Amino acid sequence: MRCSFFIVMIAICCGINSASMAQPSAAGNNKLVTEKSQAEEIEAAIVQYTNAYRQQRGLPAFIQITSLNKFAREHSAAMAAEEKISHDDFENRVKAVYAYANKPIKGGAENVAMGYLTAEEVVNGWIKSPGHHKNLLSNHTHLLVGVQLADNGNWYFTQIFITL
Repeated sequence: MRCSFFIVMIAICCGINSASMAQPSAAGNNKLVTEKSQAEEIEAAIVQYTNAYRQQRGLPAFIQITSLNKFAREHSAAMAAEEKISHDDFENRVKAVYAYANKPIKGGAENVAMGYLTAEEVVNGWIKSPGHHKNLLSNHTHLLVGVQLADNGNWYFTQIFITL
């Protein structure tokens, strides 16, 4: 019951309608499909809120290359598996992004968080944190976003900022 309430609250808070929710499948994959759909909705909303915040301050929107989001998603999944937030292995993560994009390394930054229920809440949390806020307003050109729901019911969030 608690899990169902949590999922419904996320759907309401993130603007997910019943048409976008996965229907039960014969194979029993509904939970995984629903969580993936929710994660993708939250990721898109994080990009939207982040770029709206930047544009309100006269800064350009970050560019999204969705194939690169896998690096942020992998980190969120690792944090969810360990049930702790961290910047562990950040330098290698950034190197991997640039290698995958076949571009020279031009630096990077990262925001991580856990426990928020909506994209708006997590972006507002980063706005209120001086270090995270600096990253939101950075001169990087691209934003990678990944979220993961942990077994304990907490969402884990990663933003990676790079310049291509």
